[in-house]
Amino acid sequence: MIRKAAIDIGTNTTRLLIADLSHDGNFTEIFCRRIITRLGEGLYNRSYLNDAAVQRTLDALVIYSKDIKKFNCSNVRAVATSAVREAENGEEFVRKAKRETGLHLEVIDQEEEARLATLGVLSGLREKPELAIIFDVGGGSTEFIFTDNHADPIKIIGLPIGVVHLTEKHIKSDPVNQKELSTLKVEVKKELTKVKKELGHIRDFTLIGTAGTSTQFAALDLNLFPYDAVAVNGHKMSFSVIENIFAELKSKTAAERKAIRAMEHGREDLIIAGGVILLEVMGLFKAKELTISDFGLREGIIIK
Repeated sequence: MIRKAAIDIGTNTTRLLIADLSHDGNFTEIFCRRIITRLGEGLYNRSYLNDAAVQRTLDALVIYSKDIKKFNCSNVRAVATSAVREAENGEEFVRKAKRETGLHLEVIDQEEEARLATLGVLSGLREKPELAIIFDVGGGSTEFIFTDNHADPIKIIGLPIGVVHLTEKHIKSDPVNQKELSTLKVEVKKELTKVKKELGHIRDFTLIGTAGTSTQFAALDLNLFPYDAVAVNGHKMSFSVIENIFAELKSKTAAERKAIRAMEHGREDLIIAGGVILLEVMGLFKAKELTISDFGLREGIIIK
């Protein structure tokens, strides 16, 4: 049995998972934590990570390094994704993190991110689908993974449509107005045509949504407070249910959305862009149902 720690530094959220990994590849969660740090804040308008965002993320990593020591982890892997990949000062952030927290950050490419996410997602499903399209909605990008039940991606497609970038680019009003929603949808639809072109016509597959947007919609559907990963993982949502939740969310101000019990604080402004992506993806694949996964990149790191 090996006690491992996995850290996922995303554009919006920084996550920690500590787990005991057995020799047969199964793991038992010991501790987890996630903090919305918004590392990619402002990255759409400029090519640098801003000082405030960097400090928020470093503060979270200091907390995580203490957690790792407390639980006596023998193996630690910390990965950074879209925001650090894109930023001109990404390497500087990695050096600063090492200096101030003692953690070595590995900047992984989109393919490695997708492979690890696939491994994590499929490990958490009770019933393994023969074919699946997994999509991971991040803060800076969205990855699409076509895979079979061997957890080996057949095709990986990364798109520059993340909820932080889309929100900063398109949403200026509160609540969002119809013109902003329309321009947001146009960009998402345009990017999604690339997915359809790459994948062609696939039949009899399971559509799986992972990461914060998908799990947030599941939490809203189940009215979860506090958040319950076990209840969320494997939860199925119809197109009409997601559409109804989205209709309610877009009519509210960010402050009103924040006041919803099941809304994770720090996600209330991003959930509009996230909802557009969910609905447009389901529309693209003519999917009547979406399976939600609470598992993803962190779990993939632990297993690998």
